Order: sequence, then structure tokens, then C-alpha cells
Amino acid sequence: MVDVGDPSPEASGRVRRRRLRGALQLVMIAVAGALAALVMTGLGARTQGTVGPGKVVLQARPGQPGTTRLQLPPVGRVTAETHSAPVLLEARIDEVDIDRVQALLKDPDPQRRLAEEVRRDLRPLFGRLAVRSLLLAAMAGAVGGVLLPRRRWWYALVGAGAGVLAVGILGGLTWRQFDIEAFDRPSYEGPVERAPSVLSAARRHVQEFGQVRDRVRVLSAQVADLYAASAGTEAGEEAGAEVRILHVSDVHSNPLGAEVARRLADSFRVQAVLDTGDLTSFGYAIEARIGDVIAGVKVPYVFVPGNHDSAENRAALARVPNVTVLTDGVTSVEGLRIMGISDPTFTATNEINAEEAAATRSREAPGVADKVTERRPDVLAVHDRRLADSFRVQAVLDTGDLTSFGYAIEARIGDVIAGVKVPYVFVPGNHDSAENRAALARVPNVTVLTDDVRTVGGLRIMGVADPTFTATNEINAEEAAATRSREAPGVADKVTERRPDVLAVHDRRLAEESTGKVPLVVAGHVHRRTSESKDGTLTLTVGSTGSTGLGTFTVESGQSYEAEVLHFRDGKLDVVDYVTVRGISGEFSVERQVIRPE
Repeated sequence: MVDVGDPSPEASGRVRRRRLRGALQLVMIAVAGALAALVMTGLGARTQGTVGPGKVVLQARPGQPGTTRLQLPPVGRVTAETHSAPVLLEARIDEVDIDRVQALLKDPDPQRRLAEEVRRDLRPLFGRLAVRSLLLAAMAGAVGGVLLPRRRWWYALVGAGAGVLAVGILGGLTWRQFDIEAFDRPSYEGPVERAPSVLSAARRHVQEFGQVRDRVRVLSAQVADLYAASAGTEAGEEAGAEVRILHVSDVHSNPLGAEVARRLADSFRVQAVLDTGDLTSFGYAIEARIGDVIAGVKVPYVFVPGNHDSAENRAALARVPNVTVLTDGVTSVEGLRIMGISDPTFTATNEINAEEAAATRSREAPGVADKVTERRPDVLAVHDRRLADSFRVQAVLDTGDLTSFGYAIEARIGDVIAGVKVPYVFVPGNHDSAENRAALARVPNVTVLTDDVRTVGGLRIMGVADPTFTATNEINAEEAAATRSREAPGVADKVTERRPDVLAVHDRRLAEESTGKVPLVVAGHVHRRTSESKDGTLTLTVGSTGSTGLGTFTVESGQSYEAEVLHFRDGKLDVVDYVTVRGISGEFSVERQVIRPE
């Protein structure tokens, strides 16, 4: 009889090491298979088929940001952050039978008919994409597994299984997380004149999702709307009594900025333009000639002067026919009350510094709040927010610094604004001299609001011009800010008295005492986009519509041209479309934000 006894420690160690090597080898095979599957799926997981009156390519790209992209060359593309899983879903319309689309649009219910045809064809296309992705994952996983050293036949099975599992889990997460409501806040890139219809098409069916709970159905409806857009129709046009205001600011005598405003006003069919100041830069009377551009704006131009808009330029812009200069007043746009408070400082001459100007705005903010309480506007427009502590818009609202230096020649920008087809409401900023304000006020479609209320599209807009003129450096930024703060209480009093729908100022500090007294404050001055909600008042500042001014012609700059389109329903802000044009190349994008009631 042989006594084998317990295995020796050496033998036990060899067994454990063998098992550990086997486990590590299995993990390496699985990882290699999964990685190979994800890479190959990103390169080749696509399918093409006839969908309704055209051909659509569907593609899934693992490893990309979790977004969904709808593309229709050359109309543009709409992108929404629909999920967090790292997969880019893309639907690209490669061919469209325009004759068939137009024939379908003659149906008594063209939208339903077109969406049904797209949905009928899109469901099996999604199925083919899923099957193709899993088969590709299995093949790539198998290849990845057998490429490892000391390969065995079962390496391919493990790699294939790991690849299918990885792609399946990623696809399942994407489908589970998919949030169709993300199309409530899409981004658009493409020709500016197509932006309104394409963005409306993207948002059109979002609210239906709560009832149908069917992702394919909603996506089908959106693809159908893109087909309609390709045929030149307005399928995405939203119905209802909507008032659209184009908000611009800080043009700083740049005629290109004024031309951008004019083009956007045409494309979005706005009821008015609201300019929150610094339409000019240095206070020179010649800068008011920018009013010649503004006169081309075909809607009222409400101007709330900023700290670069001198008294002379403000007066000059006020003479532009379509310009309303709001220095401390309320205007109505299609029933929407806009209150504009001009910046209380003029800093272009460097007589006061930035700190003094800020302090001025803060001192005046309580007064602005009193005016808001009195006037009860729907929108408060200022240049510096401290004073307030192709979209088819109905108007353009420019919150100042339309000019830069105070030169009279800068008012020639009114020639461009005169081409805007909606009212151009200009609230002078601290770079808009009195002369340029007056010159721009003479542009036919410009309304310069220095302290007035005007109605555009039923919307009451109160504009208060910036109380400072800093282009000549006679006051510094600190003095200008202090001036605005000093005047803010007076602005608040006027808001209380006039009850505007919108308060427009160049520097938001001029409206800092009006918080809680007006639904909306729009401003500029800081050359960057901000959004802040407090006590029932939403304060928006827009970046520079003039790419910070004439300096962009002499200095290499990546500064973009920026504006925002404000959509109102029943006197309340409903949607904000933020527009960015990058350089003279004209690369164009739109970000949509839906305003939820508090």
C-alpha cells in the first residue's frame, strides 16, 4: 500500500499558479475581444436603407461623446446630448426625392403621412443596425482573441462572447438612457437662414414623447421634419402668438456686428432688436454713423446706451428712424413691455475707471429697482448687469456699445442697421456717445431707449441707457461701475412705475435693484454670456455681437460674434436661441435653451 499523503507545498503552489495564469489569460482574451469589438463597431457599424422619400445612413460610434446627431447636408445638423453612455448615434440623410416629398406634403395631413412612412422604414433599419453591430462585434472579438500568444481554438469563442457582451451592454445602456427631451435644448450648425425651421423640427415632437413612450416614433417624426426642411417648407414652424426679440450688445462701432444683427433679424423674423449698449466705442460723433447700418434693420431697434455710448452719440442714434433709445423708459413690442435703463457712466474717455463705473452702477441699482416696481416691465434691459443686480425675430434688442470710441463717424453703423427688416431697439452703453446715440436714433428702424418704454410685438420693453461714457477715459471703469450702482435704485423705481415686460440696460449693475420687480433683464457690457435667475427675475447677458469691436480688424483674435434670440409666448420668455458666428469665415452654431417656469 502506497501512502500518497497531502500534496507537497511545491505542488500546491504550482496548481495555484497554473489556475491564476489561466484566469489572467481568460481576462486578457476577454479584454482583447471587447476592445477589438468596440473599435471595429465604431469603424463599421452602419447601415443604409430607403426611409420614406429618401435614403438614410444610420451609424453607432462607441467611444464618442454620448450624443445623437441628425444630419441633412447642406441644410445643417442638429445635435443633442441624449445619453451619457459613450456612443455617438448618427442619422444622415444622403438622398432626398424632392418631388416625392412635395407630393406627400399635398396630403390633407402631410406631417402624419410623412412621419408614418419614415417610421415604417426606420424601425427595420434600426434592427439591421443592431444585428450588424453584434455580428461585427462577434467577428472582431474572435479575431482579437486568437491574436494573443499561445492561441487555442477556444480563444476565438471567448473573444467573440466578450465582444458581443461589451457591445450589447453599451447598446442597452444607450437605449435605456436615451432622453428624447434633450432635443428641447439642441445645438445647430449650418446656414443661418435654415436655423429656425431646423431647430423647430428638432423640438417639434419632444412633448409627444411623454404620451407615446416610443423613441423610434419620435425620431421618425424628426427625420420627417428634416425631409420637409430639405424641400424648402416650414414644417418646423411653431404656431402660436410668439414674440421674437433679437438681443445684441457691445457692437463697438463694428459694422460687421451690425450687419450680423440685421441678417439675424431677417432670418428669425423678429419683432424688434434690443441692443443693451456700447453700440459705439470712443464717444466720437462720427461713430454715430453706424446708425446708417441700423436704419436697414426692418424692425424697431431698441437701444439701451452703455458706458461707451456718449450723450452726443445717443442723441444721434435716437434720430435714426427705426431706433428707440431707452435711457430710462419703457417701450412695448407686440404687447411685451421692455424697460431700458442706460448706463449711468461714460468711460470711453477714461475720466473714471472701471471700479468707479461699477460703483456708480451699483449705487443706481436701487433706483432702477424702484422704476421696475413702478413700471412693471416684462423685460429689463441694461448694459452692465450690475445696473440690474435667419430666426424671423420681431425685433432686435441691442443693449449698448454699438460704437466704440465716441467718434461721430461710428454712427455710420446705422447704415447697416437700417437694413434690418424689423424694429431695432437700442439701449446705449458706456461706449455710445450722446452724439452717436442721437445719430442712431435718426435711423428709421431704430428706437433708442435711454429711459423709456416701448411696445414691440405686444411686449413692453424698458430701456435705460448706461449713465456713463468711458470711451474717452475721462472716467475709469471703477467710477463708471459706481455710477451705475448709484443709479440702480432709481431704475428700480421706474420699473415699479412703468411695469415693463423686459428691462434692457447695458451694464447689469444698473438693474441690480430691480430683481424681483421685472420678469426679464437683458444686458451686455461684459462680452460674455451669463444667465442668472433670482427672485423671479431672469438676467441674461449676451457676448459681443461686434466681436469686441474694430480691434478685431487689427489684432488676430478668436473672439466670436454672439447674439441671442428671445422667444416670448403670452408675454413670457419661452425659449432662448444663443447664436455664435466664429470669425469672418461665418461658421455658425445655435444653442437652444427652453425656459422652464419657476
